[in-house]
Amino acid sequence: MNACTRSRQEKYNTGDFNDVPGKVQCSTCHTFGHNSRMADPQYHLLDAAYEAKHRAPRIAAGEDMPPLRGHIHTQHLSWDERYAPFIQEAGLLHLARVVTSRLPPLDPALLTTLVDRWRPETHTFHLSCGEKTITLEDTAMVLGLPIDGGRPGSPRGGSITTLGSVEVERHARAWLWFLLACFPLPDSSGDTVDSALLPILDRPWATIATFSWGTATLGHLYRQLCEACQRRKMSSSINGCLYLLQDWPFEDCRPIVLWLWGDVEVVTGRIDGRYKRYTNALDCVTHRLILVEWTPYSRDEIEEAELSPLCKRDEDLWRAVVPLIYFVVVEYHIPTRVLRQLGRRQVVPPHTLHRKKRQGRYSDTDWCITHVVYTQRWDTRERVPVEHGEAHEEDYFVEYLCWLQAHARVRLRPTVDHWPICEVDSDKSDKYDNRTRRGRQPERTPIEDYVGQQLAWLTNEAGSVLT
Repeated sequence: MNACTRSRQEKYNTGDFNDVPGKVQCSTCHTFGHNSRMADPQYHLLDAAYEAKHRAPRIAAGEDMPPLRGHIHTQHLSWDERYAPFIQEAGLLHLARVVTSRLPPLDPALLTTLVDRWRPETHTFHLSCGEKTITLEDTAMVLGLPIDGGRPGSPRGGSITTLGSVEVERHARAWLWFLLACFPLPDSSGDTVDSALLPILDRPWATIATFSWGTATLGHLYRQLCEACQRRKMSSSINGCLYLLQDWPFEDCRPIVLWLWGDVEVVTGRIDGRYKRYTNALDCVTHRLILVEWTPYSRDEIEEAELSPLCKRDEDLWRAVVPLIYFVVVEYHIPTRVLRQLGRRQVVPPHTLHRKKRQGRYSDTDWCITHVVYTQRWDTRERVPVEHGEAHEEDYFVEYLCWLQAHARVRLRPTVDHWPICEVDSDKSDKYDNRTRRGRQPERTPIEDYVGQQLAWLTNEAGSVLT
């Protein structure tokens, strides 16, 4: 098979990146993974093929997009305390305790707002304050899931061992299947669970604990985000571990092994109204605002808390550039794009972009052969100490922000006007006046953006006059 034929036959489930420097490099944004003809003509960091289907450009053009529905399983299996010894040996008792306590309702408006900012090319959220994403650190600290270990779907030996009552153990395995398939790794059906997990759950409890459930959860969520950001129908939904996505943006995101989600207040109000407010709020966030908490897990209250050993057991993998594998799903974890989240110096990311190659599906029988490159990369993963590299420096980060804002869409709501403020007819009614008279609050981002532009213009004018 020649290179051209292989390129045309790239399949849906590979999180392909152009890993060969110089193979395909954009002459405009100098990033590997596309060239200037493949890039969006206005935002050169973005892939034109993704832009054609993405929600963001339609929102920026003034189109009202419907909020996505959060897809969660509505069926539940009751917990029996006799399951605890088995789930404990499987290494998932901390997660089970929180799930069985009480989960807060999902906020579809918040989830959709984040989906709108997700870029499949970089696996990050593009914001005015910079790129942010859900990392392996978040998965470990928030969910308490193991990062190091075998990839789900990889062959492992072992046979079932009985630790107690055969009947209780059988029910415990069924409950663990329910936990994994409905919380960190749900499908899109809403009322069924994935049977692919059964061969893993048929193994000894200690063997189940050796799998990297954290990377599987994050890879599955990445894939769902990449698909959801291109959905525009009224009935469209988003899948994956939505509680991890919903908890992640907040300044006070906390490990669930320390705090219970059941204490979270219920969000009320119209979904479409909250959706617009969240969209405007993210547009107004800048890197200088105190509200941007880049390193939430370094706070004293968390450092002094008695966390689960799993939270920081694999911290030397938090900065690893590795494929996240969950059976046929492969997506890349690229912390080099969000080093600010890890307290390190952020420069223009050197790594390559995700390519638009997502057609067809591989069968479950040949995925090990098809994904051999990615499984080898995971098996030879490089561990990086969390304190490795230079610490954060504001000058380097500002330089990176200038590059990002020049090559990516970091705002979704366009400015209210482009005319110089000194030339605007104050007696003429505009959209702001009309909406205010009708008692409807106008969106804040277009106004703040316009005021900011005019202040910068007036400052430059004043500087020219004084010199």
